[in-house]
Amino acid sequence: MIRSANGGSCAVLRKASARRRYFLHSWPKLCFLALDGGHCFGTVVCKMDMHGELLRGYIAMLVVEHAYRGLGVGPRP
Repeated sequence: MIRSANGGSCAVLRKASARRRYFLHSWPKLCFLALDGGHCFGTVVCKMDMHGELLRGYIAMLVVEHAYRGLGVGPRP
């Protein structure tokens, strides 16, 4: 399951590394967690900023535990 980090105080966020928590708390609408039950095995951190007169967005960080790589988790709804 992939969901937005907007939940704020779930156990996954409490267990996350300090660096991951910084992004999740600072920009929760731009962070997504990949969960297997209660286990967070991946994080996507996005960034949006102005580039001239255009709003530009990109993936700033993508982290997936080694055991979950190559399983096609990203394309799943």
